[in-house]
Amino acid sequence: MTYESLQPLFQYIRNIGKFSLYQCLIIIINLASGILIIRLLSTEDFAIFSLALLGFNTLNLLSNLGILQAMLALGGEVWQYPDKLGEVISCGLKTRKTIFLFLLFLIMPFQCFLIYKHSTSLSLAILFFFLIIPDSYFVLTTEFFLVGAKLHKDTNLIQRSAIFEAIIKLLLLCFGVFFQFYAWIIYGIKSLASFIRYEIVKKNNSKFFLLQQSSNPAIQSQILTTVKHTLPMSLYYCLQGQIGIWLISLFGTTANIAEFSALSKIMLVFALFDAILSSIILPTFAKIKDPKILLNRFLLFCSCLLGMFVIIFWIALRYSSLFLWILGKNYQALNEEFIYALISAFSCVLLTSIMGINLSRNWVKYLWVYIPLTLATQVVILYFVHIDSVKNVFLFNIISTLPQILIAFCAFGWNYLDFKGRKIK
Repeated sequence: MTYESLQPLFQYIRNIGKFSLYQCLIIIINLASGILIIRLLSTEDFAIFSLALLGFNTLNLLSNLGILQAMLALGGEVWQYPDKLGEVISCGLKTRKTIFLFLLFLIMPFQCFLIYKHSTSLSLAILFFFLIIPDSYFVLTTEFFLVGAKLHKDTNLIQRSAIFEAIIKLLLLCFGVFFQFYAWIIYGIKSLASFIRYEIVKKNNSKFFLLQQSSNPAIQSQILTTVKHTLPMSLYYCLQGQIGIWLISLFGTTANIAEFSALSKIMLVFALFDAILSSIILPTFAKIKDPKILLNRFLLFCSCLLGMFVIIFWIALRYSSLFLWILGKNYQALNEEFIYALISAFSCVLLTSIMGINLSRNWVKYLWVYIPLTLATQVVILYFVHIDSVKNVFLFNIISTLPQILIAFCAFGWNYLDFKGRKIK
C-alpha cells in the first residue's frame, strides 16, 4: 500500500477526530444539563418530565417512519445538485407533515392520560400537550434540514447549532439553582432551545439544497415505498425502543419511573458514538458503491463498536458508585440496576447501528421478520420474568433485543450478497 492509496482513509480518520472533539463538548454540556434536571426536580416532577419525553419521542419516531433514511438514501445519489437534493427534502417534509397531523390526535391523548395518572392534574397534562407538539415539529424538521449538511460532510453547521442549543439550555437550567423549577418549566426550556437550533439550521441550509414548492412524483413515490416497507417496523420499533418506560408508567409507581429514567441517562455514554454514526458513518455507508469496500467498512465498524463497549463497561464497573453519586441521593442504592442499564444501553446501540446501516442503503425488504420473532420472544420472557422492578424491566429489554440484533446482521448479509451479485452482473 502506498501513502496515496491510504489518503482517503487518513482523511476519514481526521474528519472523525475533528468531529469527535467538538461532539465531546456537546456531550459534556448535555450531560451537565441532564444531571441538573435530575437534581433540580423532585422524584415526582422528574417522573412527569420523563413521561413528557416519552410522548415527544413517540411522536418523533412515528412521524419519521423511515422518511429520514429514505431521504439519505435518495439524497446520496444527487447530493452534488442543490435543486435535486431540494426536491428530495421537500418531498420528505411534505410526507412527514401529513403523517405528523394524523398521529397528533392518535398518540397525544393517551400520553396526556399517563401524565394525568401520575400527577393527578388535568391542567398539567393539557399544558404538556401544547409544549410537546411544537418541540417535536422543530426537532424533526431540523433533522430533515440537516440531511444536506450530512451528505456534504459539513459538520460545522451540525455542531455549531447543537453547541448553541446545548449552551442555551444549560444556562437557562442554571437559574434552577436560585428558583424552584417544575417539570413543565424544564420542558419549556428544552422546547425553546430546540426552536433556536431550528432557526439557525433553517437560515444556513441554502448552500446545500434549494427547497422546491412542488413535489416530484417519482421521488414522492420512492419515499412512500420506503414508508410502506418500514411502516410495520416503525410502529413496532417505536413501542420496542421505549417499552421499558411504557411498562413502568403503566404498571409501576411514580418513583419507579424516576429511577428507570435516571438510569436510562446512561445512554449519554454512547452519545458521541451516536452523533458520529448519524452524521458521518451512515452517510458514508449510503454512498459506497463498491461491494468489497462496503464489507470491509462494515467489519471494521463492528470491531470498533465491540472494543468501545468493553472499555466503557470496564470503567463503569470500576466506578459505578461515582456514577450513581452524580445522579443524586435518590438513586445511589441502584448498583445492580446500573449494570443492567449499561448492558441494555449497549444492546440498543448495537441494534440501532446495524439497522441504521441497512436503512442508509435502503435495504428494507426483510424488516418485517423482526416483528413476529421479537414478539414471540417477549411473550416467553413475560411468562418467566415479572415486570415488578426496574431491574427486571432492563432485563426484559436486553433479552428482547437479542433476536432483533441477529436479524439485523442477517438482513445485512442477505442484502449484501444481492448487492454484490448485481454489481458482478
